[in-house]
Amino acid sequence: MNILNVNKTDKQTFYKDIKTGKNFANDMIGVYTDGDYVLVEGYTLVGILYIYLADGDFKEGVVKMTEFLYNEWSGVVYMKYQLNENFGGNIYDDTLYIEYFNSLSAAKGAFTENKFTYIRLWEH
Repeated sequence: MNILNVNKTDKQTFYKDIKTGKNFANDMIGVYTDGDYVLVEGYTLVGILYIYLADGDFKEGVVKMTEFLYNEWSGVVYMKYQLNENFGGNIYDDTLYIEYFNSLSAAKGAFTENKFTYIRLWEH
């Protein structure tokens, strides 16, 4: 899973919607992809999508995701997330919980047994 924060990009090179050619909407906060290389048993690919904050903040909440390059789901995808940071100074002990839903109301509910748990990987 990769998440690109558009505020960390160069406005001269990454600022237009690939489909419309128009500038990104102010509420578009990033781009999400789980890529074609995911080979996890029981995991269904989501795609490459635009991210809009629907509820919460950057630590916990729900994002609305709409098609950017491709969407393996039908229509809008809502991703509930919760980032639990380790305050011991080691970011690699952080955990991220996510779960995908078809509606905002479902995503605002509690996580189910279908949630995914991620840890950070060091890539440098």
